[in-house]
Amino acid sequence: MSREQIDYTVPAIQLEASGRHVHLTRSAVDALFGKGYQLTKVSDLSQPGQFVCKERVTLIGPKGSLNNVVILGPERPSVQVEISRTDAVTLGIPAPVRESGQIDDTPGAILAVGDQRLSIAQGVIVAQRHIHTTPEDARRFGIKDRDLVRVVVGGPRGATMGHILVRVSPQYSTYMHIDYDEANAIGFEKGMRGQIIGPEHTNQGGGVCMDLEKLVDAVTKEIMRRLQEQDTRPSVLVLEPDCPVTPLLQPEYEVTCAPDADNRQAYDYVLVPRARYDVFCTNCVASLSALPSPEKTKAEPCPDSVLDWSEKKLIHERELAEACTHNIKTLRIGRRAIITSLAADLIRDRGLTLLKEG
Repeated sequence: MSREQIDYTVPAIQLEASGRHVHLTRSAVDALFGKGYQLTKVSDLSQPGQFVCKERVTLIGPKGSLNNVVILGPERPSVQVEISRTDAVTLGIPAPVRESGQIDDTPGAILAVGDQRLSIAQGVIVAQRHIHTTPEDARRFGIKDRDLVRVVVGGPRGATMGHILVRVSPQYSTYMHIDYDEANAIGFEKGMRGQIIGPEHTNQGGGVCMDLEKLVDAVTKEIMRRLQEQDTRPSVLVLEPDCPVTPLLQPEYEVTCAPDADNRQAYDYVLVPRARYDVFCTNCVASLSALPSPEKTKAEPCPDSVLDWSEKKLIHERELAEACTHNIKTLRIGRRAIITSLAADLIRDRGLTLLKEG
């Protein structure tokens, strides 16, 4: 069960999982199937006027291909290819998370039907999860067009999903759409429903929701700047409480959270220079402003050989090694101080007594 419980007295929205598919223009149909060819309708989709076609295409990317990809009708003004993150890896195409129809500056691909090939310069996306709803249902849910909301689902793999775009129109049927990667992550079963739990918020630092590529790029640039300037000040990376971010920590790197932060809707993660991150949740909010510079601590001899660093936020090996030249025996630190791995090794090797306040 997700951390946020479902209130079954509140209306729930039905979920649908959408597999990889393509939307074609008139000219694309002509190029792949012949001049004047008409796509063959097989079955209707949940959204009025949308349907599955009998025809299939092969998607070809730099690293691989995907066969038997379904075409959805009717024809559209632009060719659009919707795949999952897993599909993007298979194809070798860096498809961004985008709202349907927002294909500017997206990568292209090759579509094939038999010996026919159609190269598109753009149009490959990972569809942003979204809700189609009628105006009547939108009022019941307390949402409006273009809102970004979160939805909680129950079950053995229950989860809270965020950054879900609301699209309201009398032409829609009310469903929430996710791709197969997301469906597998939550143990999706046909008929599954979720509860809309309100619009998303920004964190107390004033950050805004960033997509995956922008967030990774921002953090990478900040790390490189700190390396070049030998800046050891930690930064704050604010993440949603249910974010699945997985830090890959190397020696010398530490990460901590502040469960008693004033804003209980977010955790404060301290990012030490050169930390590497494997995954970033698209719902994360980044605040890369540096914390105040730590005061230069002079390692002066202390009574009873006790070094009081209770005000320091980061215990670094270099400064500690300098302090050890004054024959300290005990190190006093604050309750929430961070000790790097090398500093911890030095404390152990020198046999220092560590006192934590609080």
